[in-house]
Amino acid sequence: MAGMDASANLGGMLSQIGGTLGGMGQAGQGLMRPIRTSFRPQLDPNSVESLQRQAAFQGRIGDTEQARLFTGQALALEERNREEAEKQRKLEEGQARTKALNDYTQALAAKDPVAMKAAEAEAMRVGQLQGFNMMPLLAQAEQRLRATQDAEFTVGERQRIATERAQNQAVDKATEALAAAFNSANTIEEMDVLLEQAGPLVAEQAQQLRDRGVARLDKDQQRRLAEAERGAQLGTIDAGLIPTGDGLPPALAEGLKKGVEAFNAEIEAFNKEVAGKKIVLMLSAKSLSVSVTH
Repeated sequence: MAGMDASANLGGMLSQIGGTLGGMGQAGQGLMRPIRTSFRPQLDPNSVESLQRQAAFQGRIGDTEQARLFTGQALALEERNREEAEKQRKLEEGQARTKALNDYTQALAAKDPVAMKAAEAEAMRVGQLQGFNMMPLLAQAEQRLRATQDAEFTVGERQRIATERAQNQAVDKATEALAAAFNSANTIEEMDVLLEQAGPLVAEQAQQLRDRGVARLDKDQQRRLAEAERGAQLGTIDAGLIPTGDGLPPALAEGLKKGVEAFNAEIEAFNKEVAGKKIVLMLSAKSLSVSVTH
């Protein structure tokens, strides 16, 4: 029949042919070799079945050495195939477990209860198929995720603190320079220019420094005015303002004139005495007293 290995039924026939040709001596042996080759099954060295058929063929034609050789090759190939299959099985199982753990980790990271439950169920199913306990691996995945999140938080917090510290240092440095500039300003216009030129980093500090500077200028102005008032000299009385004639007795007019002159002399002496000194005026309902402090 088509597709069947005809070598299975050729052993006896070839033995008979071999016996016939064997009687022919060396010439018969020469004819037997190509006959055996033509009826030998096709060999595939990567097929256990092909090697086994070859070994069986060699055994049927009486070549035990070749039969043992092909049998050994078939056994070795079968063992290699078994090892490869086992390796592939373990690889596929490992990939299935890894995928299940990754899906579970992603669900944990997403904090999705539905996805977490589904991923855990799938991981348990994979473990049951493989006869493997997945619970320790799920617990380890959760611990790794928490450790990673904690590490990321720590790194992020350190970066935040470092950034904040750098910003604070920049603000302090800029504020220090700005404070020196405001302290050197002598007019409100100069301070307004400094306020306008201050960047957003120190905008609040610049406004505070401007307010303080304006208060300083106001205080300095009030102090200068007070000092000017304290340092002003008393004025004298104009003697020409004393009325004469018109019924005013000459003696009284002369007395008034001398009194004004005497009072003006006292004022001039007083002005010389208090020049460059602080004057404190003390008023009461009945009198005015003046004291001079050195």
